[in-house]
Amino acid sequence: MPARPDGKLPVPGPWQAPARAAIADLVGRLGLRAAAVAVTRAEEASWPVAGGVASGLRVWLVAGARTVRYRIDVSAALAPEPEPPSEPT
Repeated sequence: MPARPDGKLPVPGPWQAPARAAIADLVGRLGLRAAAVAVTRAEEASWPVAGGVASGLRVWLVAGARTVRYRIDVSAALAPEPEPPSEPT
């Protein structure tokens, strides 16, 4: 889903900046324009990490025929951490 007419992404309000950081990271990795990347899915999630559980957001981005899932971890200053490319289920 592209940004809405008001410029916001289809993610919860507090996650706007981290989702944009994930888009910027993917744009840099693939050499694309930001307009070529769309958020197709976003969900709050938890995942195991050494010594505990991290909480944050999973965001699926599509650029052309490529889908990339990012984990955005609140305990890591909301830094995007790319996961291997995967198709949303």
